[in-house]
Amino acid sequence: MAIAHDFEGNKFVFSTDDGGSANDKFCKWALSREKKGTTYIAHNSKAYDTYFIIQYILKHMPTVKYEVIRNGTKIMMLEIKEGGINIKFIDSHNFVQSKLADFPKTFGLTESKKGYFPHYFNTPENQNYIGPLPDKYYYGYNSMARKQRAAFINWYDEMTSKNYVFNFKNELEQYCHLDVDILRRGCLELRNKFLDVCNIDPFKYITIASVCMAIYRQNDLLNNSIAVVQNTEKETFSDESIKWMKSKISNENKNIRHALNGGEAVICGAKVDGYDESEKKVYQYHGCFWHGCPDCFHPNDINPVNKNTMTDLYNNTIRRTSQLKAKGYQVEEMWSCKWRKHAEYKQMMQYPDDVIESLLSQLDSQVVLSWLTSSQQQFKTFVTNRLAKIVELLPMCNWRYVASQSNPADCVSRGFLPSQIIDHDLFWQGPPFLKTPESEWVVVCVNKLLPSHLPEYRSIMPKMCLASLVNVDVDWVTQFSSLKRMQRMVAFMLRFVNRARKLPIHDGPIQYTETEEAMLHIVRMTQRSYFANLFNTLKSPTSKVSPRSIAQLAPFVDKTILYV
Repeated sequence: MAIAHDFEGNKFVFSTDDGGSANDKFCKWALSREKKGTTYIAHNSKAYDTYFIIQYILKHMPTVKYEVIRNGTKIMMLEIKEGGINIKFIDSHNFVQSKLADFPKTFGLTESKKGYFPHYFNTPENQNYIGPLPDKYYYGYNSMARKQRAAFINWYDEMTSKNYVFNFKNELEQYCHLDVDILRRGCLELRNKFLDVCNIDPFKYITIASVCMAIYRQNDLLNNSIAVVQNTEKETFSDESIKWMKSKISNENKNIRHALNGGEAVICGAKVDGYDESEKKVYQYHGCFWHGCPDCFHPNDINPVNKNTMTDLYNNTIRRTSQLKAKGYQVEEMWSCKWRKHAEYKQMMQYPDDVIESLLSQLDSQVVLSWLTSSQQQFKTFVTNRLAKIVELLPMCNWRYVASQSNPADCVSRGFLPSQIIDHDLFWQGPPFLKTPESEWVVVCVNKLLPSHLPEYRSIMPKMCLASLVNVDVDWVTQFSSLKRMQRMVAFMLRFVNRARKLPIHDGPIQYTETEEAMLHIVRMTQRSYFANLFNTLKSPTSKVSPRSIAQLAPFVDKTILYV
């Protein structure tokens, strides 16, 4: 059995109850592309768990490259970077040099206790055991320390006096869940303390020593004491943040210093997006991707650029704001997801230098006007995509009807010669009414056509799926030009079935294990078709196999496959 918990406490169980290896099921899940950027933590994995993961990789993913950091025979870290998945396995024992059973005491987890489990009782013949508690020997009683043995005896005698019924499967799963929960909560406590005190995530490193060195370099290393190669970051700023602060300057008559207006000010040791010195007010624009917006991202999502979780990025943002406020600065913040919903956002982003107060577009087609003023989703794809692009480019546009003779866009399409266009007033200057005040413009009213009366209208039909169960004719195998192609097609079919059943599946190219499973299905279906009588005969142990030529091969069925 293999059990995993994420930092939020969600539980994942991988067992052998439905067949197959629990380790294979766990590794298939843990190494999938959906787990991109994940760091897995296990206690004492350097001497045990990690070897099973490497065994799986060598057997089922032989082409995948991985990196290990060893200390003798112990694997301190296993990392897989191929394909950009960046999955890492580390050992919590490298950070906390104590037994997992001592985690509750170490981290003050008063409501958690590891409990006892008869590890020596965990043998194949005992997997379905239900009955009294196993003997003390199976709990490792003889190797316990004096204090631990006394506590165990009290627990054992109490459970025995209650005639406790021991269900091996339930006890094993419960014990494993408790183990992982203690590890999860202890690691969270350790991580939160490091983040609060030092602003460092310890699990980005491999050992407690490397964490301490990172803290030393960050907080205590004297300038010019040793050679340190620093990655100098390019000066960057957000175009959206500039537009937001320009809108504040324009609408509220502010004097805000920013990247394009005097350069970003440095306050409390770090740059700020904008600063109004007269009001001692800081303006901070938070890009959701870079600051871990909780409305846009899951807390445990990993930022693929800086490798931080969205929770860490968000907490750093809140910590920075609190620091500024503690120093007496006013702070006004804006998140990019909220700024993009402002009415002026798209206009300012579309027209960076000019502020357009209003936009009026006129056209001479009643059909197009009805399209633009109707819901885009009511039409077929061709029209819907083009309407969406027009609305994206002209979000605040008002649409009106204009007569064809006043539409300069139609001049060329009417067949005008180049010589006629040269002196054509309508083409170069637009309709005459543009030269008059807008209040004097004549508004031509036309009836808006109903969407159902417009071309390219998409009729909404009820969707249904009809399925029937039929006997599969084995002749379908003749439709493939090669066995390998048939394997791949069947593997894709099985992947579709597993996806429909919401079972874990691989993404990307077909895996070796999937082609092997597909081959078993092909063999099974072929045998059921050509050896149906033999299968029926083998169902009964007393039946005799005929003809003699087949009986001499001693055929038998194992896991629905016929062997000889």
